[in-house]
Amino acid sequence: MRKTRSMRTRAALSVGTILMSSVGLGMATASPAAAAWDCVRHTYQGIGKPAPTWSTCSVTVGRKAIWSYGPDSSCKKYTPGQERTFYPPYPISAFDGLKACKV
Repeated sequence: MRKTRSMRTRAALSVGTILMSSVGLGMATASPAAAAWDCVRHTYQGIGKPAPTWSTCSVTVGRKAIWSYGPDSSCKKYTPGQERTFYPPYPISAFDGLKACKV
């Protein structure tokens, strides 16, 4: 039996649908800490300047500061509503953002 183009197309679409539904399932079962990735806010002040951060999360999360031209900070715990300021390790360091970590 020879497969036609439409049979191959239908098979490919079925596989694609299964893959997309499994990706969606993984997103729906993510932990609250993973889902709250953007709930710790920060402002960039410039090279060599401290980086003020604050939590708008409803759960306790962990974040560490990422610095260019310097070592990253250790993991810090943020409770809901907590504020924290990260100071640059060197005068030439620039704040590159926050990264999730385990506390």
